[in-house]
Amino acid sequence: MSNAIHLQGVGSYGAVPAASLKAGDVTVWNFGHTEVVLGVEEASPKFVLVELRSASGATHRRRMSKTRLVAVERAA
Repeated sequence: MSNAIHLQGVGSYGAVPAASLKAGDVTVWNFGHTEVVLGVEEASPKFVLVELRSASGATHRRRMSKTRLVAVERAA
């Protein structure tokens, strides 16, 4: 990962463009909150729709620009 972003309460963290997220990746958000990527689909030429599961088990979809940097812990 050549890109890094700064997360509140965490600090600098490795990141990838949203278009390169894959099922099984773990996204990291401000204050260390994590979510598991369940799937990624193209929403338009510039956006993807990412289905996520939070630590509480709730699932939701998030629309993101393909170039948006998202902090991740890659699946093993």
